[in-house]
Amino acid sequence: MSDQQIVFLTYLNRSGSTYLANKLSGYETVKVGIEARFVDGWIRPGFSIRTEDELQSYLDTLYQDAKFQAWQINRDELVKHLASLPLPLCFSDVLRAALSLYQGHSPEKRIVVHKCGEYYRCVKTIRQELPSAKFIFVNRDPRAVFSSQRRSLDSQTGQPMQKNILHFLFSYLDTLQRLESLQNDPNFLVIQYENLIEHETEVMAGIEQFFGISSQKENVDQPGYFSSIPSAQQHLHTHVQDGRPRPDRVTGWQQELSVSHLLFLQTVLKRYLLAKGFPLYHPKKTGLLTMSHFAVLLCLYLYESSKRKLFHVAHKY
Repeated sequence: MSDQQIVFLTYLNRSGSTYLANKLSGYETVKVGIEARFVDGWIRPGFSIRTEDELQSYLDTLYQDAKFQAWQINRDELVKHLASLPLPLCFSDVLRAALSLYQGHSPEKRIVVHKCGEYYRCVKTIRQELPSAKFIFVNRDPRAVFSSQRRSLDSQTGQPMQKNILHFLFSYLDTLQRLESLQNDPNFLVIQYENLIEHETEVMAGIEQFFGISSQKENVDQPGYFSSIPSAQQHLHTHVQDGRPRPDRVTGWQQELSVSHLLFLQTVLKRYLLAKGFPLYHPKKTGLLTMSHFAVLLCLYLYESSKRKLFHVAHKY
C-alpha cells in the first residue's frame, strides 16, 4: 500500500460526491472506497494505539460501525497486517491497511480514493502523517445542497440531514473560508458538481491530469460503484445506479425550496453565487407571510454574525 497514492474525496453531504466516486471507480488504476466513521485523531478525537490491548480495543469500536462493517474486511487479516507494524500506530497506518484489504489486494490500483466528507477541514493535520496525500472537494450550488439535505433522510438516524437553515448557512460559510485558504494548494482540487454534470468530459480530463492517469477504463460489464454502497444508504444514491447524469438536479431546488429560504440564501450568498456564475432565481409570488419569514431569518443571521465577530462565540456545526 505504501506505493499507492491516497486521494481523499471530500464534500458536504448531498453535493454529488457519490456520482463522482462512481465515475472514478471506472478507471482501471483507481480503487474507490466507501465511507466509514473512523476515530482518527484528525476529525474525531480519541485515537490511540500504543499497545496490543489498545489495538484490540480500537478495533472493537471500529467493527461496531455499520459503515465500516460494509467494507467486509476480515478482522484477523487486519490485525495481522497492523501487528507487523511498529507501535505506536498512527491512524494513517490503520487507514492504509484497511484500504489495502478493502475488496481484496489490487496491486494494479495505483490510486486509492478514500471517501470522507469532512477531511477538507484538516488538510494540514493529515499531511503531517501523509505528506503526499491529495484531496478533491466536490462543490455544489448551496441552494441545491440545502434543498437536498432537507429532503434526504440520514441512513443512521432516519431524520432529515438538515432542518435548520441557519446551521446550514454558517457551516457553508465556514466551508468557503477553508476552501479559500486552500485555493493555491496544487494537491487540492475543487470540482464543481454542475460543471461535472454539464461538461463531464472536460472535468474528468482535469481529474485525470490531477491523478496522473490515462482515460483508459475498465470493462463496463463489471459491477459498478453503486453495488458497493450499503443497502441502508442506497436510497440516497439511486441516481448513481445507471451512471447517467441528471441535469434536472442542477435546478431542482427552484421547485423544492420555500420562497423564504430561497430569498434568504440568495441574499446572504449573493456575491458568491454571482462570482460562481449561478444566476439568482426570482420567484413569481412573494406574499406577506413569506417576506415576514424571510425578514426573521435575516435578523437572526445578522444577530448571530455580530455575536461571532464581537464575542468570538460560534455554534459548532
